[in-house]
Amino acid sequence: MAQNYPVHNKEGWYLARMDWLEWQETVLKLGAAGCGIAAFSLAFAADRLALPGGWGLVQLVILAVMSLGLFGAVFERLDQREIGAMVFVVVNNLGHWGLLLAIASGLGGGLVIAFSALMLAGEITKLTFFAKSNFTVRNSPKKFVLAIVAMFALGYTAILVLAFFI
Repeated sequence: MAQNYPVHNKEGWYLARMDWLEWQETVLKLGAAGCGIAAFSLAFAADRLALPGGWGLVQLVILAVMSLGLFGAVFERLDQREIGAMVFVVVNNLGHWGLLLAIASGLGGGLVIAFSALMLAGEITKLTFFAKSNFTVRNSPKKFVLAIVAMFALGYTAILVLAFFI
C-alpha cells in the first residue's frame, strides 16, 4: 500500500487518493456517525437531558474522553489540509458528540449498539490498514499509531458491551 498523503505545500488544500481499506473504514464510520446524529435528534425529541447513572454513566465518560480526543483531530486535519479527511473528521465529530448527548439524555439501545459496532469495525479496518501499510501519522512510530487506534477500539468495545447491561 502506498503512502496516501503526498508531500504538498502548506498553502493549498488537496484531495488524497485512498486505499480500499481506507474507503471501507470511511463507510463504516460514516454509518456510525449517522447513528450518532440520529440518536441526537431522538434524544432532543424526547425532551429529556439528565446525567445517567450506573453503566450509562460509564459509557458517557468513555465516549466523552474519546470525543475530546477526536475533537483534537480536527486541528491536525486543518494542518494536514486534506479535504476528504477534514470533511470526514467534522462528520465523525458530529456523530460522536450527538451520541454523547443522546446517552446523557438516557437514550440507549439500538443506536448506541449500532454506533459502537460500526465504529469498532472501522477501527479494526484501520488497524488492518496500518499494519499492512507503511503509512504513518506525522512520522510517528507505527507502534504508537497502532496503540492509539487500539485504544479507540477498546473504548468502542466497552461502550458496546455496556449497552447490553443497561
